[in-house]
Amino acid sequence: MTKRAIKLISGKATAVVPHDWESERVVLGGILSDPTLYRDLQSDVGTTREDFHHPAHQAAWDLMARLPTPDFLSAMSAAMQSEELAGQLGGVSYIAALPSACPSVVGVAARARALRAITVRRALLVAAQRIQELSTDVVAAPDELLSAAKGAIEGATQLQSAKTWTNGGKAAGAALDALVGRMRGEGGGIVFRWPKLTEKLGKMRPKKLWILGGRPAMGKSSLASQMVLMAAQQGIGAGIISLEMDVSECAERALCQIAGVNAGAVRDGEINQEQWRALQDGQEVLDALPIWFEYVPGLTLSRLRGLAYQLRLESERKGYPFGLLVVDYLQLMGGMPVGMSKNDFYGEITRAAKQLAGELCCSILMLSQLNRNLESRTEKAPQMGDFRDSGAIEADADVILYVYRPEVYDENMRPGEVDIGILKGRSGQIGVVPCAWEGSHYRFGEQVPERMKDERPKTIRRVRE
Repeated sequence: MTKRAIKLISGKATAVVPHDWESERVVLGGILSDPTLYRDLQSDVGTTREDFHHPAHQAAWDLMARLPTPDFLSAMSAAMQSEELAGQLGGVSYIAALPSACPSVVGVAARARALRAITVRRALLVAAQRIQELSTDVVAAPDELLSAAKGAIEGATQLQSAKTWTNGGKAAGAALDALVGRMRGEGGGIVFRWPKLTEKLGKMRPKKLWILGGRPAMGKSSLASQMVLMAAQQGIGAGIISLEMDVSECAERALCQIAGVNAGAVRDGEINQEQWRALQDGQEVLDALPIWFEYVPGLTLSRLRGLAYQLRLESERKGYPFGLLVVDYLQLMGGMPVGMSKNDFYGEITRAAKQLAGELCCSILMLSQLNRNLESRTEKAPQMGDFRDSGAIEADADVILYVYRPEVYDENMRPGEVDIGILKGRSGQIGVVPCAWEGSHYRFGEQVPERMKDERPKTIRRVRE
């Protein structure tokens, strides 16, 4: 195998970059001799431009991608028509000699697989150097360093061999196996305390991005806190990253929800002995649950990733599967590049959150503010367009919910009630689930009986999947 020492970064020590130019010539020569190999190698081996180290070989692969049929005559014709292209290819004579480098196409696939392995080694070398650079960074926060290191490794993991398609029978078998697991109560997922919500959406399953929106004072943070408690009470690790309330405020809300103590009395420090004992009991309950809180104003994407992986490790160390992460809330996140629009920035966040949910095999619930324009409408129940800079939210989220209390705008309109609205439910149903609002305890109560639903919104817009 031919190797050449090159300097990766100016001023740093040299490193040998793995490559095999002979095998690269064999693969390219084989394709020029038998053009069907071009597609076969991509589908069976996963061959890409990155598998070729020599610049001329990369240019040859690019040329084959542009040709209707990557045969010898077509490649020669293209090279002779452009001096610039001929120069990139190493000259017309170099292209003309490639087929002779491959006396038989029988071993071309094996050579291509060897090149793929070398490509992975090159990527690992770059990742290792990046991690070494991070180890000398004395400014970045630990979470940011770990997130960047993980990103460097992930760059190499993208270079996996080509995956084969799964036929219909195997795919259906996997679906039925998953169904059997759900019938046995396996497969994870968080059960809501409101049967109608579970009926419409099913369990809160892993690898999903949930968005919960609402205007201020509607109760979205309370609902998120309650969902985290529900997850923890079902033996599933859960956490809240708040960008506006510190850890003690988040815990105070959870204590009021568990103990049923008046939130105003707790806020003002005017509680009696019975309430104090209830709060102490609540502390013992929280101590026994797999639930965590963190306060990070100006949270960035890289810090979010670092904290999420840290929380999963902590949850699993305690013996609990990690299942739910709440971010409160989207519009307070920091790190927006100069010149980027808010819509693009929030889109970048929601796409990254969706990917992170898949990596961690958990649900991520992101809270979102709604535009104040809805308050000028007669019908104030939220709609999809009310989400601030919502273009990407609609596309990336698996489920989009809102909370709405009519009495905020009219004290005589369904006092003591709150709606959990479903604007989008992938593999679920849209609709509205009315509940009792126990504001003094920051709590969503039981579902409202049918006889109390007369004044709920009659229609709800369906989101196009």
